[in-house]
Amino acid sequence: MEQTPSLREIIPSLIRTYTPTAVGAFLAWLATLGVQIDGAGATALQGGLTALFIAAYYTLARVIEQRKPKAGAVLLGSSKQPVNIGGDNVVQLTAAKNAIERNEAA
Repeated sequence: MEQTPSLREIIPSLIRTYTPTAVGAFLAWLATLGVQIDGAGATALQGGLTALFIAAYYTLARVIEQRKPKAGAVLLGSSKQPVNIGGDNVVQLTAAKNAIERNEAA
């Protein structure tokens, strides 16, 4: 059975996702102040810059965090790195548990 993460386990990942998103959106907004493009061009520019700034900010914050954990915590909003619950780990744990149960039954 797959383990469902608790809200306490999810919150650091949300903070570490939303912080770069907010910063990237703000930087994109600043970058487009005074730019006069109408219609779809403005939307495309804003969306593209937002994605670029989010990716750049997160990458830079993670690099800084590797060298200076406290600075990374400030840049990402949380020092606690998220725990990955699910995926291959659950499959491996389930297979190991089933193998143990089969051996006990034999």
